[in-house]
Amino acid sequence: MFVRNPFDRLVAVWRFHFPATGLRYCANMRRLGFRGGMSFTAFVDKVLQDPAQDPHTALQSSQFERADFVGRIEAIGEDWQRFRAFTGLALPDLAVRNATDHEGRSYRDFYTPAFAAIVGQAYAVDLTAFGYDF
Repeated sequence: MFVRNPFDRLVAVWRFHFPATGLRYCANMRRLGFRGGMSFTAFVDKVLQDPAQDPHTALQSSQFERADFVGRIEAIGEDWQRFRAFTGLALPDLAVRNATDHEGRSYRDFYTPAFAAIVGQAYAVDLTAFGYDF
């Protein structure tokens, strides 16, 4: 399993599905009442009503019963090598695909301290399970 920092993950989901594509590729979010023009804050406010409503926003720790290997997207190059060694398979190198452009900004730039605290509470299980912080 590969995981991603929940704070960064929310920014990436919003950047791809909202400003970049207007929810064109996410019928489930449209069905749930998300709208293409939502601001990041409005998106996260709606997500926090029930993070499990969409796999893009659900707790990552809730999406598996057991993982023999956990890698981090933030260290994909190094962790992919560890995964190849772990499996013993001759897997190819990874190509960069679907990278979200934050336009030179950090995911932290999208949060106020108060907003980060609220999101941190909602995703506390993942933050603890995978050793992430803001």
